[in-house]
Amino acid sequence: MVQNHVLQVLALVTMEPPVTFDPADIRKAKRDALRAVQPIDPGTAVRGQYQGYLEEEGVARNSRRETYAAARLIIDNWRWDGVPIFVRTGKFLRRRLSEVIVRLRDAPHLRIGGRRQRGIATLLVIRIQPDEGITLRIGAKRPGSQFELVPAGMKLDYARLARSSLPEAYEIVLDEVMKGGHNAFPSGDEIERSWEIVDPLVKSWEHEGHPEIYQQGSWGPGEADELLSTSGGGRWINSGDEPGLA
Repeated sequence: MVQNHVLQVLALVTMEPPVTFDPADIRKAKRDALRAVQPIDPGTAVRGQYQGYLEEEGVARNSRRETYAAARLIIDNWRWDGVPIFVRTGKFLRRRLSEVIVRLRDAPHLRIGGRRQRGIATLLVIRIQPDEGITLRIGAKRPGSQFELVPAGMKLDYARLARSSLPEAYEIVLDEVMKGGHNAFPSGDEIERSWEIVDPLVKSWEHEGHPEIYQQGSWGPGEADELLSTSGGGRWINSGDEPGLA
């Protein structure tokens, strides 16, 4: 999942605008983005295994295979220099969803009405599935005479915009195949670079350590929370539980 799906989404979000929407230009933009992603340091990654995995049919009772992975990525170019980027994927988590969350910089100082106000993080959420759409979470003033900020979301719902059901992911891929297009498929260079990024992690996990066990229906192992807290005091944003996004 990290090598293909996750890194493809990362490339689409972080790439520079392509010169045109021709497949060759889009692939070049994605390839350049992936070239700037540094190989994953195993020390900045966490793996987990959901409780009960070893009892699944066909699974060895001593398997160290992970069912969850989280990592901090570094993009070494001028646009993303110093921006913390974290990815995670797993099975049997609390919700089944795919999304990108971009947290904008907080206002350094917010003083209104003679007192300092508690800021609310501004979040841009790009939901890939289910319920495809885009949500902007901001801090809005609660109606009334007192000045109080509360989380509020502005949402673009693609299904409502289309006024019909959206095609399934594989419908789009098959349609692209029949048309002879390439927009939905990564180039060979992208695939090779993706493997270069994850190879240090794969090799480390094949020979060292064990995944942390996490409960089914949770958001993953506790070590994943520590990964963020030790990288600047952040936390994972779970949109299904977040005010203004839920």
